[in-house]
Amino acid sequence: MLDIHNLMADLSQHRPIFHSEADFQHALVQQIRKAMPNSEPHLEHYMKNMRLDIYLPTERIAMELKCRLSHRGVRVGRYDFLKDIQKLERVVREGKAESGFAVLLTNVHRFWCPPQRGWETTSDAAFRLHEGRPVTGALTWADWAKPIKDRKKPICLKSSYRLQWRDYSSLGTDKNQQFRYLSVSVK
Repeated sequence: MLDIHNLMADLSQHRPIFHSEADFQHALVQQIRKAMPNSEPHLEHYMKNMRLDIYLPTERIAMELKCRLSHRGVRVGRYDFLKDIQKLERVVREGKAESGFAVLLTNVHRFWCPPQRGWETTSDAAFRLHEGRPVTGALTWADWAKPIKDRKKPICLKSSYRLQWRDYSSLGTDKNQQFRYLSVSVK
């Protein structure tokens, strides 16, 4: 049984920071191999018409990972993470996996902090990922908003998820030195 929170806690002890999403993917695969020696995780696993970041064939678990550092766009990161959840729902629904995990690791507090008043009227309100927020159903850009290239399609989530962030690592007290992660379990 994969316990994503224990994996992330163990990983944070020797890898508190990553320089890219690929670095995060490789490190998590190594952590899975260490914690679950018989799991044989596949990195960049291809299935018909899609690619999964990590796939554990023995357990039939699919994983999608995002690592968003301070210099990356927040709106794009929010959309892409929710699109990963949609993809995992499809993989599970089609019987290609029994379960899935979408994991977002970031040092950008705008991902997890509850927004100030008026956030409901922002162009990307449907894609907000702040602490405690429920996400479900059709998620679209505001009618008046100009969607970001390659991210125009609405995201449709079949299940409902309440977002809960967890601490990952802290490199100091400055704004972007706190790393947190969001994990969503898809069944």
